[in-house]
Amino acid sequence: MTRITPTVGRVLHFIPTADYMAGRKLAFGNPTQPLAAVIAYVHSDTMVNLTVWDQNGEQFSVCSVPLVQEGCDMIVGSFYAQWMPYQKGQAAKTELAESALGLATKAFDQLAKVGCDAIEQEIQAKGLTAPRITSADIEANIVGEYYFTAGDGVHGACLAGGGKGSCYAKALNLLTFCVLDLRNGFTVTGESACASPENFDAEIGRKIARQNAIGKLWPLMGYALKERLSGE
Repeated sequence: MTRITPTVGRVLHFIPTADYMAGRKLAFGNPTQPLAAVIAYVHSDTMVNLTVWDQNGEQFSVCSVPLVQEGCDMIVGSFYAQWMPYQKGQAAKTELAESALGLATKAFDQLAKVGCDAIEQEIQAKGLTAPRITSADIEANIVGEYYFTAGDGVHGACLAGGGKGSCYAKALNLLTFCVLDLRNGFTVTGESACASPENFDAEIGRKIARQNAIGKLWPLMGYALKERLSGE
């Protein structure tokens, strides 16, 4: 069931009763057409105050209007508001896309884990027990991780410099950074850039950036292990 969160300024349909409109001497000659309305105040997901226009374009206000969400019972004998058909359609598409994205992200994580686990199992099965770096060693070496976009960085730098705001290209919001803080105080970074703004997803961007940062950590820890072994 798709449920749309009402916010001030959003347009929707107001469905009055003929008696209500006649009592206020407002134009409502064609009751098959709803009236255009804008949300002026939100009481809850199911109750709003509206600014409404009658069928002659005259403006009036209505307080405490029930907002009928999808799946709720229709109101009979009183006025109410409801979302326009295209808004319901867009909300349903967004909900479906978010669901699909969540499933894709979960599948991506599972595939990555399965791949690493399969390699680790093969190493152990072949009895390769000499000192080496494992995924567990990598994770144990991380004491902190931080994520931000290039836009966040520019804005933060501006504020740190005493500025009150910042202005930068929107493309900077599509470049995600991951900074891994390691036990010895060293840091490694990973990046994730998105070519199409429509494909940008903050969660996926952070995961890819972290994966790229982890990729830089393997050779560093491998080198450190080799240094230790060569001194023994």
